Amino acid sequence: MNRFTFRMLTLGLSLASAVCLAAEPNTDQAKPDASKGVWVVRFEPAGHFAPKTPAEFLSRIHVYSGQHGEIGYFRTKVQGDKLIGSFLAYDGDQLKAALAKIPDLKVISVEKLTQEQLVEYERSPQESLPSGPQPTSK
Repeated sequence: MNRFTFRMLTLGLSLASAVCLAAEPNTDQAKPDASKGVWVVRFEPAGHFAPKTPAEFLSRIHVYSGQHGEIGYFRTKVQGDKLIGSFLAYDGDQLKAALAKIPDLKVISVEKLTQEQLVEYERSPQESLPSGPQPTSK
């Protein structure tokens, strides 16, 4: 294995680890409780940024659990031809303001969650955009 291949492998593992860590809550904090106020802050790529995977999305976000009201629980969802990202927050406005400073992102909503919505959000999977051409149905 040459040095370049080794570095690319290391970078890939680092990004995969970041996605796994960001998808879970900060373990120093208590489990989110909707009765105390939990918001989901959703955002989309802006400009020429077009992530296809959760790792690509996270590579541009330098806001971490415990900062700016963020709890964690990073999720992605395919919406049309783009990937939408979201985080849970104890302070939705504070996290919205922090994410709004990232040129490659556009905050599209801040929504207070009920307990049922919170449980549904926690159980939701990470989604990625399909890679390559998609088969057409006949």
